[in-house]
Amino acid sequence: MAVPVAAGGLIIDVWLFVLPLVAIYKLQLQSTRRIGLTVMFSTGLIAVAASAVSIYFRHQIQHTADKTWTDLNVDLVYLIEVDAGIITACMPSFAKMLHHHLPPWPTLQSRLKLHNLASPYHDIELQSPESVKKYIRGAASETFDDDRVYLKHGSPQT
Repeated sequence: MAVPVAAGGLIIDVWLFVLPLVAIYKLQLQSTRRIGLTVMFSTGLIAVAASAVSIYFRHQIQHTADKTWTDLNVDLVYLIEVDAGIITACMPSFAKMLHHHLPPWPTLQSRLKLHNLASPYHDIELQSPESVKKYIRGAASETFDDDRVYLKHGSPQT
């Protein structure tokens, strides 16, 4: 009985995933905004995938001797499905909060570039694990009461 119920849940999840996408494409929006909204609501695809995987585990639980162990997989997938639904529902509010608290992208991008150029180590490439290890080895560290560790460099290591 669990598999047909899960299949019905999958149909509802697909419908809830497609419903806002259809509404977005009927609106007259700029293409960049339409793409952003589509990406935002596409997080619901995680819930659809979790619902589909739960059908497999629910079928597996009917044909196993260790139902307790297999039920753990069903529960985990169910939690992923529910959490993905909550995250998807919160995405519009999260986007609004980001727009309110963060500066526009060009301003943020220029601030990040200026911050990197202001650093005395902006010319050090920390792309590989070896270069990061070399950079950290040349640093003196200081630990504070709240367990924060700061690296202090006298001069860049090459």
